[in-house]
Amino acid sequence: MQLIKVYQVLLLEDDESSAKLLLHTLERYNFNVTHVSDGQAGLSKLRSHHFDLIISDVMMPYLDGISFLQKAKEQVAGTPVIMLTSVGEKESVVRAANQNISAYLLKPVATQTLLEKIAQLLSLKPEMIVDKKQHPLEVKISETSISQMLMEISGCPG
Repeated sequence: MQLIKVYQVLLLEDDESSAKLLLHTLERYNFNVTHVSDGQAGLSKLRSHHFDLIISDVMMPYLDGISFLQKAKEQVAGTPVIMLTSVGEKESVVRAANQNISAYLLKPVATQTLLEKIAQLLSLKPEMIVDKKQHPLEVKISETSISQMLMEISGCPG
């Protein structure tokens, strides 16, 4: 049985529909996503968790994505960061570039584009990204005696 790594992703996105789309997209694969809706909450999550990847919107309440990265500079050192924005402003791109952003993508981002960028940033081969729909969760129960049973679980929870 091959063990599959589950990658930890911190998603900072204040727009509910964008967040749902990203969560649905990433959690279909072997990514465990922690979602927060602003930079302050993101800083709090960084204090108690390690993440393999950070995906952040630029414009958010309380603390925007770029300010979040400035404050979390030490905690995110070495962690790839993808900035998402629906604003193609030159100023935002320059501010993001000065924060050592790994990638800057415009919303709405296509699923394939996002997965390709994540694979590139995390140095993942195609077989390292697992589509959970290709491995449905199966539970087999068999009785071994009147007081015991054997439960075999395989696949990925959806």
